[in-house]
Amino acid sequence: AFARCGKLEQVAARSITTLGEYAFFHCDSLTNSAVLQNLTEVPAYAFAGTAVSHITLSDAVTAVGEGAFWGCGKLRAVKLGSVAVISEKAFYESALEAVSIPAQTESIGAYAFGRCTALTEFRTAEENDFYSAQDGVLFDTEGRVLVQYPLGKKAAQYTIPTGVSRVEAGAFSGSSLVRIELADSVAELGAGVFANSSALAEAALPGALTAIPWFFRGGPSAALAYWLSGI
Repeated sequence: AFARCGKLEQVAARSITTLGEYAFFHCDSLTNSAVLQNLTEVPAYAFAGTAVSHITLSDAVTAVGEGAFWGCGKLRAVKLGSVAVISEKAFYESALEAVSIPAQTESIGAYAFGRCTALTEFRTAEENDFYSAQDGVLFDTEGRVLVQYPLGKKAAQYTIPTGVSRVEAGAFSGSSLVRIELADSVAELGAGVFANSSALAEAALPGALTAIPWFFRGGPSAALAYWLSGI
């Protein structure tokens, strides 16, 4: 409806209950999010590329659509209310600094918080049955799947904990880590898991790993050292 209206700064229609996909796509000057107050779902790419700086979702919102806030370079804070579904790339390349996953969240899509380089930690509600946070890193509740590493976390190296069997797609993409060590339990890596990690110099991969997807593309130089045990 208003896609690419570059001079649109404010939307005062607080009574809106439904938006279409791409409703405010790349409205580069749009700074307010009042229109979100009565929605039950934030549709795909509805606010992608806007200038919103903070978002509060009401408890009525059950889902955040694919790429809904993709590329919101000024979006530093979000309150997720009672959202159940956070779709693929929902907050991709936003400026979020910390994310609290509510108790009701049961599904987080690939790259939902990917390439958020200011993000320092994830927190999860104790009542959440699907996700947990360990030292600011997002896992499934059983600690078997590493969902997303917070790219703004100040550390030179990280060891994936024992018990993790899968690392999701793009989980470390764009990180500033110099060394990553995978636990012996890791058997599966998602696509692009370490892509665009230009500082990465060492990756210690376990013998349980049976396949290596494209996960270093666009990242480390030829100086990258691989420690492979049993592959």
